[in-house]
Amino acid sequence: MRSAKSIFVLGVLILFMFPVSPRCFAVAIPVAGANSASGQQDDSQLGDQHQEKDRFEIEREKEMARTRQQERYKQLKRDSEHLLELSTELKQYVDKANSDILSLQVIEKAEQIEKLAKKVKNNMRGQ
Repeated sequence: MRSAKSIFVLGVLILFMFPVSPRCFAVAIPVAGANSASGQQDDSQLGDQHQEKDRFEIEREKEMARTRQQERYKQLKRDSEHLLELSTELKQYVDKANSDILSLQVIEKAEQIEKLAKKVKNNMRGQ
């Protein structure tokens, strides 16, 4: 009795170790004694369902791609506006600075602009 229980528990554990994809249940299994016309009809229905699922997945992927593209564009616009602000501030700092000495603010602003410009460039490439 104890060995039957342990075999059962072991079997259940093995079943849960392997993930099961929902697609594995969509496979048509031929039934013995079924006529070929109904088998063909079942296959065509499963094929239609599979094509419908594929169309749905393709549309969903396209919608997700559009959403990502719109978000990337919004971020690009925000970063570009911020880049313009930083550039304007840098120009103001340079105009205020002495021709012999550049302030630490000018160097920091230039580094911020460089980092943001690199981010904008990578965003435009889609990276």
